[in-house]
Amino acid sequence: MQTETTSATPRHHTPAKNGAQQLRTHLGVPENPAHQRPEKNHVQLLRECLRVKGVAAFLGCGVATVWRRTKDDPTFPKPIKLSERVTVWKLSEIEAWVDSRRMQSTVAA
Repeated sequence: MQTETTSATPRHHTPAKNGAQQLRTHLGVPENPAHQRPEKNHVQLLRECLRVKGVAAFLGCGVATVWRRTKDDPTFPKPIKLSERVTVWKLSEIEAWVDSRRMQSTVAA
């Protein structure tokens, strides 16, 4: 049985971003030092995201339907993956999608 040897040269390691940092990056919110509180509008942006159950409740459908629309409907808002197990959607994008569907249904009628 052979064991792999590791090289003596250190590899540069970029620390992994946590979910909040990934969301800030995705939303374009500048990073703040840990000792400073974020601006109120940045907190508001972070609060305007919904997990899959929240999206399902907002739309009045099941969780499976949200995932199916994410996969099959190109007009459905794209989710933001914060970590392996955490995915969110921007509430403003969900609201805009609902409004566009309302407009399509009134035009078609």
